[in-house]
Amino acid sequence: MKNIFRFAFRRWDKIPNDELKGYSIYIFLVGLLIGCLLFGLMKVLFKWSFNELIMILLANSVFSFLFSMVIYKREWIDEKYGLGYDGYYIVPGRNEGMSYKAAIVLITTAAPLFSILFFVMGLHYGNMIVATAFLIAMPIPFILMFLRIDAYENKIIVTPKQLDYCPPFYFVLGQLNAMAGLEFSIRTILISLIYGTYPLIWAVLYFLFSFLTQIFIASPDILDNMISVNLRTVQGYKKGSVIYLILIFIGYGIFLIFQNIF
Repeated sequence: MKNIFRFAFRRWDKIPNDELKGYSIYIFLVGLLIGCLLFGLMKVLFKWSFNELIMILLANSVFSFLFSMVIYKREWIDEKYGLGYDGYYIVPGRNEGMSYKAAIVLITTAAPLFSILFFVMGLHYGNMIVATAFLIAMPIPFILMFLRIDAYENKIIVTPKQLDYCPPFYFVLGQLNAMAGLEFSIRTILISLIYGTYPLIWAVLYFLFSFLTQIFIASPDILDNMISVNLRTVQGYKKGSVIYLILIFIGYGIFLIFQNIF
């Protein structure tokens, strides 16, 4: 465990290859251990079934493997995306850190875990339609951010007042839209196909709106070119977030309209 903490405070693009391979194995094993602990915790607290917890445990194992493989394949990732960036001036005396593009690669490894986790939650608290909608919706933010990875390239000095296009911020917004827009729109399509409750054309249009919103969130450079504020600054991001949140709430509002009209 000491090795993991030591790794967390080092730049992994500076660690020797042999040492890095050892860290990747440690990370995989620690990920499995955390999965087993969560298995027991959720069994006690939430009373989920054994099969549901096994699915989450397997998804966590896949995540641990993918994350450790990114660490293991450091040279390939560094050559393709660039691991380090020396323009961070947030912590005094330390200006080196992981590049935003490398951060997106790491975030993407969590896609299977998020998908299965929400699938199981939908299955446990809802039904198969809800679970399937989550299974389809939750990976979309990961995929779109990865496809737009070049938009997140570090281009300015990062300070407390200007964070550039910080991936975790847009990832959170993307997940909100996935839960409040994409999942509901996919659910309406499934209900329309199975039961005919909703007009299919309106359900598809609803999905297109939610999907375009997701693309918009995953592409901060598009909004940055459309409005006068600079989204690379903290104040600009706050103003841009208002626009994103309005679109997300509109997506959720459309679902409420479906519920009340059809």
